Amino acid sequence: VIASSTDNKLRFFKTSALLNNGSVSYTDYTLADAHGVLWDPTYGVLWAIGNNNLNAYRIKGNGTGEALVLDPNMSITLPEYFRGGHDLSPDYLNTRYLYASLGYKIVKVDKETGQLRTLFEKTPTSAKGFSNNNAGNFFVTGETGGAGTAWASASYQSWCTDTIYFCRYKADDTLEQIPIKSSNRAFYKARAYCGTYQ
Repeated sequence: VIASSTDNKLRFFKTSALLNNGSVSYTDYTLADAHGVLWDPTYGVLWAIGNNNLNAYRIKGNGTGEALVLDPNMSITLPEYFRGGHDLSPDYLNTRYLYASLGYKIVKVDKETGQLRTLFEKTPTSAKGFSNNNAGNFFVTGETGGAGTAWASASYQSWCTDTIYFCRYKADDTLEQIPIKSSNRAFYKARAYCGTYQ
């Protein structure tokens, strides 16, 4: 499944149903400003984020009859101050939770209650990407924009950044943010590699 914000949709590819010409069939589903998807093997749902929705979908049927069906009991309508979703990431320390980048905030989502808790706030730039690892550390990217930066002439988009923040909690429980900065590269999202997905 891929998310496309430009045309407000999720595209569900049915790779188990190869067509004669080697292509695959797919079905499109509408999700306003669709930005991210995450398969959740623990709860058996596909999470998808876009604008003011964090939706949970079940996969029903099989073969060419497979379909995404919204699970209204797990889906979350995001409050006004948490809208503008961009990224989803599993919590490698506890499968009850997932993380989402929402506007200027990174939030921890309780899948069972739908409660959101702010983990990290990156102002004045919008938080575009978030990724954690099984040691409890995480990476955050936030837009800085191409205009006025040293690498603006290289045609980087305004939603990119020249900095990835590596974040970790110190012994006194304060959050340490270590910037990883580039003078000639732009980033949108960053991922920590974790070989054991949930």
